[in-house]
Amino acid sequence: MTQPNPTDTLIELGDAFERIAPNLTLRDCRAFVFVARNEPASLQQVQEHLAVPQSTASRTVARLNGTGAGLIDHVADPDSRRRARLTLSPKGRELIARLAVILTVLTLTVADQGLWHDPFPDDPPGYDACADTTTFRCERTG
Repeated sequence: MTQPNPTDTLIELGDAFERIAPNLTLRDCRAFVFVARNEPASLQQVQEHLAVPQSTASRTVARLNGTGAGLIDHVADPDSRRRARLTLSPKGRELIARLAVILTVLTLTVADQGLWHDPFPDDPPGYDACADTTTFRCERTG
């Protein structure tokens, strides 16, 4: 059996996203993944994560919600009428599930072929990326 090529698997990842949500920008994708990891998220949280003006964050969310790609739902916050909660729609959950499968295959392929390398070889001795909450979101295993 032929092992998948990591590059082909990465292209498949992009293709899966494009099939479900064509015409989205990289910023849109970043906002989508942020909402998936932080739901229910607020528009302000998306704005802060993307480091963009409020109007840009609003347009980004509009492209992702029911009036756009249909990947997130914009639901009224029961605690504040002026605020909304952003959660994944069923279509958004389907996309996350597909992307997770493709990423798992990619990760296993890269590891199996010995292609994995340290992306940050210049980290100082003793540096703990999991402790660096300003840069990474990490969960320890074990």
